[in-house]
Amino acid sequence: MKILIIKLGALGDVINTFPLAVHLKNTLNAEITWITEPLSYPLVKNHRAVSKAVLFDKKNKWESFKNLSKFLKSEDFDIVLDLQRILKSAVFTFKSPGKRKITFDKKRCKELTWILNYEKIPPSNPETTHMLDQYLEFSSYLGIEKPEIITWDLPKFESSIKIENKYLVLNTGATKSCNKWFESDFAKLIDLIYENTSFLPVLTGGPEDLEFSVNILERSLKKPLNLTGKTNLYELTEVLRNANFLISSDTGPMHLGVALGVKTLGLFGPSNPVRTGPYFGKIIRKKDSSCLNCGQKTCKSRDCMKIDPERVFKAVFLEPWKEKKVDYVF
Repeated sequence: MKILIIKLGALGDVINTFPLAVHLKNTLNAEITWITEPLSYPLVKNHRAVSKAVLFDKKNKWESFKNLSKFLKSEDFDIVLDLQRILKSAVFTFKSPGKRKITFDKKRCKELTWILNYEKIPPSNPETTHMLDQYLEFSSYLGIEKPEIITWDLPKFESSIKIENKYLVLNTGATKSCNKWFESDFAKLIDLIYENTSFLPVLTGGPEDLEFSVNILERSLKKPLNLTGKTNLYELTEVLRNANFLISSDTGPMHLGVALGVKTLGLFGPSNPVRTGPYFGKIIRKKDSSCLNCGQKTCKSRDCMKIDPERVFKAVFLEPWKEKKVDYVF
């Protein structure tokens, strides 16, 4: 069976789609083609469940669209799954030769894509179901039971970055500024780690987080290893794979850590952790904030992200971790 997955978007979204791809591969012996964008392409291209990864680069969108259209004309799919449910992915779905074309229900479709005459999976509440489970609803729609064990099966990569000490990763970045923890709180946490443990704190983030990481270094008494802006996706994957713990706000590397089996603590305020939190691990929130789950991209006060570093330290080092479960820390 030949299946086309259209999932372009953010790193975390793609990572949360991998269990569906693995499940379709394992149960249907599916030959999976996947259309994605540059950020996630290295993971998709090297994944064992994916037979062919097709790149759409919006920086060269007309050339990419031309090449993609040419590729799709030469294919014939049994099933096309539009998991992105936006206008761009709907165009790709329309251009794709497929016996069945399936997308989300009307409520979960975006940009009026629900008007297109594709099969739609049954409705469910998007605010009370994790995105990983929402993607697995497509396998249920195809008559396949949900897997008993969730697996991501991420590929291993060569990396020149070797860290000899036992360490934990503090991922400082977030696509939405509202989701970021504070520089001063990262610094306080780093001081607590050095004072009370033998772990090496390691900062990660993209080039856009360089100034943020420098401010953390200036505020901390003893300096962490700073890998901000120094890793590509291959290297970040291996840094996370070998970490003992990961502390991160709601962003792609948090989901990457979970997929790699790292004990992951998510710092959550504006975004809904039921929907986009770590699938396994811990979620910590400010106890008395009145504006949790607001979903805003920008905010002056960011009150809900004022999470006490001592509480974070305690949750990571002093409280037990539940195996293959998510635990809320208030």
